Amino acid sequence: MLTDSVEEGPLVNAFREAWAQLAPIGRASDGGYVRYAWSPPELTLREWFHAQAARRAMPVLEDGNGNLFATWSAAGPPTASTAAWPLGGPTGVAAAPGDGPTPDTPAGVAGAVGGGRASDTTAGIAGAAGDGRAPDTTAGIAGTAGGPTPNMTAGVAAAASDGRAPDTTAGIAAAAGGGRESSTTAGIAAAAGNGRASGTTASIAAAAGDGRTSGTTAGIAAAAGDGRASGTAAGGAGAAGDGGDDDVRRAGQAAGIAAGALRAAAAGAGVLTGSHFDSVPHGGGYDGPLGIVSAFLAIDELRARGVEPVRPITVAAFAEEEGARFGVACLGSRLLTGAIEPERAADLTDRDGVSLRDVLGGMPAGARPDLLAGFGSFVELHIEQGRALDTAVGVASAIWPHGRWRMDFTGEGNHAGTTLMADRRDPMLTFAFAVLAANKQARLRGGHATVGRVAVTPNATNAVPAAVHGWLDARAGDDETLAAMVDDIARKVAERAARDGARVRFTPESTSGEVRFDRSLAERLREVLDGAPILPTGAGHDAGVLATRVPTAMIFVRNPTGVSHAPAERATDGDCAAGVLALAATLEELSCRPPVVHEEVVRR
Repeated sequence: MLTDSVEEGPLVNAFREAWAQLAPIGRASDGGYVRYAWSPPELTLREWFHAQAARRAMPVLEDGNGNLFATWSAAGPPTASTAAWPLGGPTGVAAAPGDGPTPDTPAGVAGAVGGGRASDTTAGIAGAAGDGRAPDTTAGIAGTAGGPTPNMTAGVAAAASDGRAPDTTAGIAAAAGGGRESSTTAGIAAAAGNGRASGTTASIAAAAGDGRTSGTTAGIAAAAGDGRASGTAAGGAGAAGDGGDDDVRRAGQAAGIAAGALRAAAAGAGVLTGSHFDSVPHGGGYDGPLGIVSAFLAIDELRARGVEPVRPITVAAFAEEEGARFGVACLGSRLLTGAIEPERAADLTDRDGVSLRDVLGGMPAGARPDLLAGFGSFVELHIEQGRALDTAVGVASAIWPHGRWRMDFTGEGNHAGTTLMADRRDPMLTFAFAVLAANKQARLRGGHATVGRVAVTPNATNAVPAAVHGWLDARAGDDETLAAMVDDIARKVAERAARDGARVRFTPESTSGEVRFDRSLAERLREVLDGAPILPTGAGHDAGVLATRVPTAMIFVRNPTGVSHAPAERATDGDCAAGVLALAATLEELSCRPPVVHEEVVRR
């Protein structure tokens, strides 16, 4: 049965192999993980995502908000896949311009520029430009400009010095010399010479000569000539030639990233899956990445069975789900769905004062209804964050309403040794009361309340604090209970502050109402998964945000410890393999069978 753990065998081994690639990345000395959004470990995981997608011939798109999308469509080449990274590991950086070679560059990297060559390039890489050549390039790689391009295969863009790209195939148009596109088909137009490629879409737009790529939208644009790639960002379009186009990324977003394979889902029937890479401080390794690894392995499982999806299947990696860096949970999916304004999001800062605008290199794109219109359903696989399952997998019914409130307590800083107790205005006393009040109110109402983060000024052992800042996480079974619980906490804390001679201010930073997942979709998953149990969760997920725009369901993988957001979080390899099979069965059902009649999602 699909609810049973999988015994030792090829699938368990495939999961272990894939998981072993991620396990060391961002691991802390205590065994937990520190993978904040756009931190070096999380960026490395994004490179892994690009590499895995490229090995499976799945074009990767970035939505201008930091979210990644890799799509498998039967229209594309069903290339045999492997869980391994390309030889040499990930780099994820643009190759340096000049006259040197760029050997063995992996995973969606812009190729070398100048007189050198890009030898042995792999996996969706933009090739070298100049007087060199890119021999034996494979798997969706943009070719060279200026010289011959022998043995181009598998959807490669071929560049030619005389300005034409003869007989190019598999969805990519080539760029060359005088800027003419000849015999190009199905997908990407590349700019060359002194021309430009406006409104290009899907996979890779290659720029050459002194031109520029205007309005490019998906994948990576290769920089060429003597110029630079300015305004590039996370799978965005790069400028080329003797100057850069700083508006390329924004222009491409405006033109629409939903192209190529995603365009095939324009009828709204495409299936979206995936999760997130980022972690809470010293959190567990399964929370988020399990859903992405399982998605790629589920696609491998379907391909091994000879399944060809009628509707495209897209794997997503959402940005800043935990909110550990910028303070707003599910930030990437909120931006995508329009649940947060891009102007507000851009001005969010981390503890070092770095803004989201700085990280993205500009204003986030914000709501992308053009992308969301391509999906008929979203299924997120996630480790269970509790201990309710007695089977390997289960299906979610709802997400409790939850939110985060910042509590600012101010008083009067003073000397710990000379200030009389009666004369003190100590905000720490009010803060301590707030922690106890939150605990009491949660217990009385059957909710959850946690104060897990605090900052003290001046944070000195021998000084009465001048200010204390704390963060309250509160959750309950319904919206009314949550609102009443937080109101009671705030009222009681305000009363205590008056007695302590302190002041207090409660500010909501992010709140999410109750989400009840699409019942018909959940019941369909339960039927497909041999009667898997359906249960609610108190944990927030990107699925809860997407559920307001796309019919959504969740698959949980059993957590034998019940521990999450901590190093002890774990799942057995057999249960994780069961999750892969469950997700594969779900994706086959939703991508190959008649669409389900969805009920309207309930979000209060």
